[in-house]
Amino acid sequence: MIERSGRQFTPLHYEEVLERVEASANLGFLPPLGVIIKGYCTNFRPRTGFDDIDNGEFPGRTRYYRLLARNKCLPGKNGQMVRVVHLRGGIGSEHMDWAIASLQRRNRIAEMKFHCIEQSFLQEFRGCKNFSFLDAENIKIYR
Repeated sequence: MIERSGRQFTPLHYEEVLERVEASANLGFLPPLGVIIKGYCTNFRPRTGFDDIDNGEFPGRTRYYRLLARNKCLPGKNGQMVRVVHLRGGIGSEHMDWAIASLQRRNRIAEMKFHCIEQSFLQEFRGCKNFSFLDAENIKIYR
């Protein structure tokens, strides 16, 4: 076993990885590796009484979130591939929970593939310089 930062990883064989990946993929939507959750703001009118409540990047304004991809690889409402999927309701909504769960599934699958003994999946990670996406417990939401 390889021990890294307090967590233990067991080496996996190719067939075992494929079985686990298929079981995780059947649970729902899987975003590609380049997808992040990003916050944005559409209402820039200052509102009295609200400027003191939110001390984020856009104080006192409505913040929305979206799944953002590097290229057109996310399924939109009508089934066509889009670059951005808007999340209604913000943090704590069922849309945000769905997005975080899909990113966690993707990260667990990437982690399993990365620790495969045969290294058959390395072409998927070629060009990835930052492997922070393998941290399935902490999904970062960029504000």
